[in-house]
Amino acid sequence: MKEAVIVLLLITGLPAFLYGCNGPGPDTIVAQRSPLLLKGSLLFSNRLIGGQVGLGRMLSWKEKHISKHSGKQKITSKQTVLYGNMVYYDHPGLHRNWMLTAQYDMYRFNKKGFYTEFTPLLGVSRTFLPGTTYKVDDAGNVSILKLAGNWTLTGGFGLGAGKYFTNSGPLKTISLKLITQVFYPNFRFIAFKPHLELNTAWQLSKMQTHVNKRIKLKYSNGKK
Repeated sequence: MKEAVIVLLLITGLPAFLYGCNGPGPDTIVAQRSPLLLKGSLLFSNRLIGGQVGLGRMLSWKEKHISKHSGKQKITSKQTVLYGNMVYYDHPGLHRNWMLTAQYDMYRFNKKGFYTEFTPLLGVSRTFLPGTTYKVDDAGNVSILKLAGNWTLTGGFGLGAGKYFTNSGPLKTISLKLITQVFYPNFRFIAFKPHLELNTAWQLSKMQTHVNKRIKLKYSNGKK
């Protein structure tokens, strides 16, 4: 169990630490209002299909403005969003699974609105076995075991790419992500379950939170 916890901490914590490291430089901080995000996802692989609903809050927003000798300016943007999710999938012939997960999405945007993302996640999983399950006590009595299944811890990470829409409509992003999850204990061993996610995120304009937008200025000749 101790080894499994160490593995989960490494795959979820180390990338977030590395992502947050920035070099020295002057920053401008601008207070912003950010709407909450409602996410809907389809989950699929060659053995399972499911869905996911999540509510997200932006935690940080960083922009880097690089001025070049030609006078042009290159702008790159990073954002982090914390999501809480309810997940369901069906593994035919094996089990049905409900999960509660928290994930920390880290986005890198280019000027055209395309982005890449890295996602560590942690959560708890509850499987339900199909059909009727029986149990036998020490005296040999047989009874039906209701809601048969297992509780497991889950952790993992995802890599994806998508498009951010700058129009005024509620649809903000659409992306495709490869998720690899670890379940422990799962039939007395650690189980790896990769799958794809097709994600959309919608902004809830009437539900907003505060976020500081941090702007870093950089000049190609090294002078301010």
